[in-house]
Amino acid sequence: MKILHVITTLFTGGAERLIVDLMPRFMAAGHTVEVLVFYPKETPFAQKLRDSGITIHYLNCKKVYSPLNVFRLKKYLDGYDIIHTHNTACQYYVALAARIFGTKARLFTTEHNTTNRRRNMPLMKYVDRGMYRMYEHIISVSDATTANLREHIGINAKITTINNGINLSRFDMAQNRDPKIVQLVMIAAFRPQKDQDTVVRAMKLLPKNVRLILVGEGNRRPLVMKLAQDIHVEDRVVFTGVATNISEILLRSNIVVLSSHWEGFGLAAVEGLAAGCPIVASNVEGLRDIVGDAGLFFTPGDEKALAEDIMRLIEDTALYDDLATRALSRAKIFDIDNTAKRYLALYEA
Repeated sequence: MKILHVITTLFTGGAERLIVDLMPRFMAAGHTVEVLVFYPKETPFAQKLRDSGITIHYLNCKKVYSPLNVFRLKKYLDGYDIIHTHNTACQYYVALAARIFGTKARLFTTEHNTTNRRRNMPLMKYVDRGMYRMYEHIISVSDATTANLREHIGINAKITTINNGINLSRFDMAQNRDPKIVQLVMIAAFRPQKDQDTVVRAMKLLPKNVRLILVGEGNRRPLVMKLAQDIHVEDRVVFTGVATNISEILLRSNIVVLSSHWEGFGLAAVEGLAAGCPIVASNVEGLRDIVGDAGLFFTPGDEKALAEDIMRLIEDTALYDDLATRALSRAKIFDIDNTAKRYLALYEA
């Protein structure tokens, strides 16, 4: 098969990481695989795909929601057996382009979140219903994502839950933690959903030997940096930007923090599990399901509760060691090879 995956960017994010890990496995199974990216910016993830032999096309649009993207997509509708979209703009515009211009490709999409802002707009239910009908099959990253999507669109769509996976072999290295500091890490794009603000505010309540690593990029990064300065914790908060050495960062860290307001799956949580890190996560669907009994949960936006959970792990070594052991065991559920096999089984059905 000739397979095209379509995504808005290749910045840091769960959908982007999924593509980076899935595409080489599709190619290894004997398929021709290409990626189409809306926003034309080179990133470490893009380079990683190229290093794996994956062809990347750029739509060369300055605005991912420009209606002109429908016409830019026309030339990519032919020549593929499968076109698979990720993210809202790609879902809408590929579906619309296929309706206007036609395509012989089978259309698939992955739903990555349990909710989004447009689901609060009554009219969008009907717009979404028409869009999703254009897809032969919808892959959902968690049971909660599937249930919420069915409730939203209210149609008997073909939806299959396939958990995202990671390459567990990337974590086959010794942990390398500094005994003098407690390193927290949050890996997420800087957008409203992810709520790095609460984690930064929690730093004000934690001891001086606690350091926070924030991995990722996004338009809210300057705001979070200013917050750290305003509350005088900037000397203990490190902003790495996009990082390709995620496994090394996690293996140097003690606790993974995930402070999302909502989440479809939480791939960063799985990476934390694979590194043997206890997780402290906001109590939302998509994180509860992934973290399970390998972490602690706090009310979203509550920095005091977050700080208290972190202190429990720092002070209670038995609890910390128990959750770390559970994390390593739980990570084995989310092997990227199983994810790839399930995707290909749907394509080949």
